[in-house]
Amino acid sequence: MSLIRKIFIVLMFASITMTSNASDWVSPIDTKYKNKNPEVFAMYVEARNLIDSSRGQQRVLMEADEVLKKVLQLDSTFAPAYREYGRLYIKAGYINSVGDVSSFKKGSLGPSEQSILRSIDIESEYADAYVLLGHLYTKMKIFTEAEKALKKAEDIGTEIPWLDLNWADLLKLQGKSEEALLRFEKVIKGKTSNKGAYSKALRGVTRYYESKGNNEKAKIAYLNHLEFEPDSA
Repeated sequence: MSLIRKIFIVLMFASITMTSNASDWVSPIDTKYKNKNPEVFAMYVEARNLIDSSRGQQRVLMEADEVLKKVLQLDSTFAPAYREYGRLYIKAGYINSVGDVSSFKKGSLGPSEQSILRSIDIESEYADAYVLLGHLYTKMKIFTEAEKALKKAEDIGTEIPWLDLNWADLLKLQGKSEEALLRFEKVIKGKTSNKGAYSKALRGVTRYYESKGNNEKAKIAYLNHLEFEPDSA
């Protein structure tokens, strides 16, 4: 391992330690792997951050792929890495969205499902992996399986904001917009420090009131979103 990478890993691990006191949810599965091998976990976090930062840029996703490959070379049963591969494949296959329906490259979601299921095969109580699986099945329009996955995540227990957001996406597609609104509002009231999740919740509330023709509440929701992300296009 190069000196530069060693220094990066030390800094990354320090960052993980510093942010562990944040109010956001930390999966006990992640904690398990962090304690098991801090250096490998720091590499995994590097890949996760790359995937988070990607806006469809294949170059960034390829960088994340290289890091995840190294993680799995060092530990072939590193369950969180398989979960991240699930996210990577979803982003890599994404084409566009029309309303609440997303389009993906043909065959691109199969590898995502395989990767997420592999993470669950290794860690059967990996609630956050079930959250992602529910999201994937919603995108694949397999709504019954999406419900099963999200309910399983709830049964195991998780406080990740994406559980409510993924429920909201599913409920909207099932024509249950009022129930979806409650999920969006729950994330906002929880004041998650996950910027992406909070932004999605604000956007969900805005679109709900727009769809109902409630311009006053839509305006309030829009202004709240603008205050949160003043530089957003």
